[in-house]
Amino acid sequence: MRIDIIRPAELDAALRARWHAIRHTSAQRYLRSPFFAPELAELIGQVRPMARIAVIEVDREVAGFFAFERSPLGNAGPLGGRMSDGHGPVLDARVSIDPGKLVRSCGLLGWRFDHLPADQPGFGRFESARSRAWLIRLDHGFEAYRREIDQRTSWMRRNQAKMRRLEREFGPLRFEARTLDAMPFEQLARWKSDQYVRTGQVDNFAIAWIRDYLDRLRQVESPALTGMMSTLHAGDRLIAVHLGMRSEQVWHHYLPSYDRELSSHSPGLCLLHRMAETAPELGLNTIDFSSGDMDYKLAVSNEQVELAQGSVEPAPMRALRRSAQATVERMRRVPWVLQAARWSRRRVIDQVNAMR
Repeated sequence: MRIDIIRPAELDAALRARWHAIRHTSAQRYLRSPFFAPELAELIGQVRPMARIAVIEVDREVAGFFAFERSPLGNAGPLGGRMSDGHGPVLDARVSIDPGKLVRSCGLLGWRFDHLPADQPGFGRFESARSRAWLIRLDHGFEAYRREIDQRTSWMRRNQAKMRRLEREFGPLRFEARTLDAMPFEQLARWKSDQYVRTGQVDNFAIAWIRDYLDRLRQVESPALTGMMSTLHAGDRLIAVHLGMRSEQVWHHYLPSYDRELSSHSPGLCLLHRMAETAPELGLNTIDFSSGDMDYKLAVSNEQVELAQGSVEPAPMRALRRSAQATVERMRRVPWVLQAARWSRRRVIDQVNAMR
């Protein structure tokens, strides 16, 4: 095995084509996600100077790619950090590579992951937990999907009633699957920032590189990666926005938001309904919500994919990390400790958000 470390901007047409060939011949269907496209690595490389790609050669043939972000201390994490909903090596199915050897060969002390497809060979011993990516599968079209969902939930019927109510009160609904207009992006940023602050989370739109990345993402267009800024209007009023991305057949549900004054009308779910209706017409057979067991994801999804969390690092470091995590979990069960931790976390987040 030979590994060359390059910057994303150094990918040439031949390497890009080989990367796509591996994605589309792999039995790991989750690699069809736009998060595993070389174009996304190139985009993130424009805003993250420590982004790197390991080009893996076996018997003088390119056998895979491994994208990561290196820290100054020699550890690494997913490309795109907190904004990554999918990561891991993209490997030729004929090649078996030990993850520990791969990470060491990249000159890294360790690699942390939290959205690794759980069917990625060799990573089982490095896992510490699992989550699920929730999917809408539309292989047989929207009507077949609707019939399937209607058998176990009434969310579509409720949505249709709410859409009729919106039209009566505000005017005809107008859905746009992709717009390049900057105004919806600015409105999304305001809505999401308000949501982050209100719920005690770090405001992603206050972080310069994330805002730059998202602004670039909404404008990118290629067969394997296209930014999808979708909008829903009721009359002349913008009521919901979603910024996502698509690859050849997968639409990744990424950053949705809506007008909170109309929350009783569920405008975000109405937008999602229109996305699902339109996806097959756009050549898309999957909407990927990634992880997070929110009620709406459970209601609308008809398939799940297991995702792994953990770290590839020497056994003593891994044992120490898991011991520390177990200690934290025990401490969280002590009420006053949990209350103090929540207070401290909120103060830190408030200070970060105040720097906007």
